[in-house]
Amino acid sequence: KIVYANKMACIMAGCSPDEMIGQEMSVWGRLVEKKDYSASIPFEKAWKKIKKIKGYYEGELINQNKNGVTFITELHLSQVLNKKNKITFFVATARDVTKLREVDRAKTEFVSLASHELRTPLATISLAAELLLRYPNDRMDDQQRECLLEIFNSTKKMSTLITDLLNVSRIEMGTFNIIKEEIDLKKYLDTVLDNLKSQFIRKNLSVKRQFDHNLPTIYFDKNALNLIIDNLLSNAIQYTPVNGFVTVHAHYRKSHIVIEVSDTGFSVPLEEVDKLFFKHFRSKDAREITPEGEGLGLYIVKLAANRTGVKVWFEPNNKIQGATFYISIPAKFLRL
Repeated sequence: KIVYANKMACIMAGCSPDEMIGQEMSVWGRLVEKKDYSASIPFEKAWKKIKKIKGYYEGELINQNKNGVTFITELHLSQVLNKKNKITFFVATARDVTKLREVDRAKTEFVSLASHELRTPLATISLAAELLLRYPNDRMDDQQRECLLEIFNSTKKMSTLITDLLNVSRIEMGTFNIIKEEIDLKKYLDTVLDNLKSQFIRKNLSVKRQFDHNLPTIYFDKNALNLIIDNLLSNAIQYTPVNGFVTVHAHYRKSHIVIEVSDTGFSVPLEEVDKLFFKHFRSKDAREITPEGEGLGLYIVKLAANRTGVKVWFEPNNKIQGATFYISIPAKFLRL
């Protein structure tokens, strides 16, 4: 039962204080999960979790008040315990973030539209520069060739950035379609590593492949898997110094598959580990090694993992310099 509701809680619910006090939380509105508008009241999940762990719950929910107005709330639910450590009250704090999310969506839509419009002229510039670079050396001097090479390399970087922005906008807007297909994981990883062979050679990086012989086939979206694996391997190549090692280990354990991508690059400071998958975050060492970059790679990895239902996490290497990223593919995706 509601024992207290401040003025803003009443405004959000579209109720007077008298209509709130003494009533169940359902009077505050019909709550549905953000990712599933057809779901029933998710407070059931919140109550179960907070009673089980005896602590704290937070989540973002869609709410519909008494007047039929739909809004998005950032909910924080805490326990109040007595001296015997028994729950006596709950305190729910809800922040209306509807306008913020509308702005975020508008920005995402703009980025998506702008990125689409930029791809065609950028491809034209890149192709023109590439064709001119094929001219014989006697047709241009070193300075001209250097300028063309700079144009070509810059367009490649811009193309990569645009692709990242489009991937982010598609996933954030919910337009990233999941199409599952059977994937032989060992063949898939071998192909990905073979395609990156020239990049490994350029930095003289040794590549170790450790795949269990009994890896089952997975039923998964290949585009999402590409986003995860490609970004992790690209980071490993970029931030591992010359003559270093990159290891890809895939093993089958108790009805799930774990893929590990390890390198002997720099270690991430412990105080920065929790921010690794944040949008636009780049660690201090990463900025020193490569000043350019938008910090979207690991954010895309996390988005793709959340969208498909796999788990991704990071651990620093203890014995050697470097880091290890893990991808856990649960049993529901395996074809045993």
